[in-house]
Amino acid sequence: MRKKKVWIAGCTVFLLLVICTVLSLRIEKMMRIEVETVRAVQCEEEGMTDMVKIPLSCYKQEENGSFVLFFAEEREGLFGKEWVVQKEESDPLMEEGNMSLVPKSSVFDDQLRPRKIVNYSTWPLEDDDVVVIAGEE
Repeated sequence: MRKKKVWIAGCTVFLLLVICTVLSLRIEKMMRIEVETVRAVQCEEEGMTDMVKIPLSCYKQEENGSFVLFFAEEREGLFGKEWVVQKEESDPLMEEGNMSLVPKSSVFDDQLRPRKIVNYSTWPLEDDDVVVIAGEE
């Protein structure tokens, strides 16, 4: 009789721990910062083949007055692939309406693929924050 009560108590504690773990993982996933991303647009003017346009709203101003861009990069995390933001200091070279001209090399990766630039976030971002991209699961 006593072994049965110990067994039931042990199973109850185990089940409680499993439920808490699953809930914790779900809550962590729900609390990720949601971001909207854009990609750079090639300049169509002559002589500007090495320049691209990005919205000025992508730039965030730091306390020291410098401007930064946040890029979303896919990485392998503890439970699979996840999106992480990387902060890079970058000043807009020229403004054209609500767009900024920047060198192509600053918004393309090593394989010449366009990087995802964070345009809007639901919460202030910091370097290495795990985010979820709006419209993607």
